Amino acid sequence: MNRDEVDEVLKFLKEMKYPNLDRTLDELKLIGEVAIVEKKLKIHLLMVSNDAFQKVKKEIEKELGDKFSDFQITKQISEAQKEAEKSPSLNYGSTQKPNNRAPYAKKIIAVTSGKGGVGKTTVSVNLSIALSQMGYKVGILDSDVYGPNVPRMTGTEDEKLVWSGDKIAPHQNFGIKIMSVGYTTPKKDTPLVWRGSVAVSAVIQFLEDVDWGELDFLVIDMPPGTGDIQLTMAQELPISAGVIVTTPQMVSLDDVSRAIMMFKDIKVNIGGIIENMSYFVEANGEKNYIFGKGGGEAISKKYDIPFIGEIPLQSEIRELSDNGKPPVALGDEKQKAIFKEIAEKLIHNDTL
Repeated sequence: MNRDEVDEVLKFLKEMKYPNLDRTLDELKLIGEVAIVEKKLKIHLLMVSNDAFQKVKKEIEKELGDKFSDFQITKQISEAQKEAEKSPSLNYGSTQKPNNRAPYAKKIIAVTSGKGGVGKTTVSVNLSIALSQMGYKVGILDSDVYGPNVPRMTGTEDEKLVWSGDKIAPHQNFGIKIMSVGYTTPKKDTPLVWRGSVAVSAVIQFLEDVDWGELDFLVIDMPPGTGDIQLTMAQELPISAGVIVTTPQMVSLDDVSRAIMMFKDIKVNIGGIIENMSYFVEANGEKNYIFGKGGGEAISKKYDIPFIGEIPLQSEIRELSDNGKPPVALGDEKQKAIFKEIAEKLIHNDTL
């Protein structure tokens, strides 16, 4: 074994960036053994995520291919992967037989909407905290990679990724564990100009590379619409229930119909529909249905889905959310009751 060649390979590895993160393999302590035997390069990496490993492996082979005749690049195997290897492979799952990249979570709730701007993240955050207040161990994963708002609504928008060995430590606030792609950007206004495949890979890494611990519920704040991430989540996770957020407007309800049919097509049970911005309470106590009345409840009846709550249009709810003070934790008693009732209805219906 040529020591100079080994040192050269080590220098190359130490400068390699972990996929989608501004950290090197050396900084993350992911370099194991390096050896050269008769022009065959052997490298063992202390990585767990298979997707990230495949990208690193491909880059090594590309950059060092002219110097070595053969490669043997290996990685660590997680406990979940060891279990999976007892049966067929670690390939992507299907909606009929999904993988389970979150074996640490007893139940997985996917919160989505047909369109953006209807309050999906507000529901995700307050639902997570309400479940925690009921005594459950809860994590929230912000998978809305192009518009990650969970950090702001949980008061963690100034936080960055924290590593413990080769695992990411989730941030914690209001009794829940939190992970978002928003923690990875150098500035709050840094855009994530990612293709769908890269966004999907990032979400899978957060499922596998974060030290979530044991959870009763993992709540996933999904992107709006019916795209790659929704399909991937259905293929890679045994989702216990989907929750759909809408407003009473017809344009929102049209999009909700598509979200409902997506969940039905990919065989995900729908735990309930929540209508946000349902009404505005006037000074005299009367309810003003600014965006229409009863749209959410009507569509729940049309598709035979539980209707599990209405959230009023209140400036106080908006202000609390914008300032990282979730209403279910720091609002008045009426505001707290709204989200607690939604959580109660969700966990006590037949879906969960």
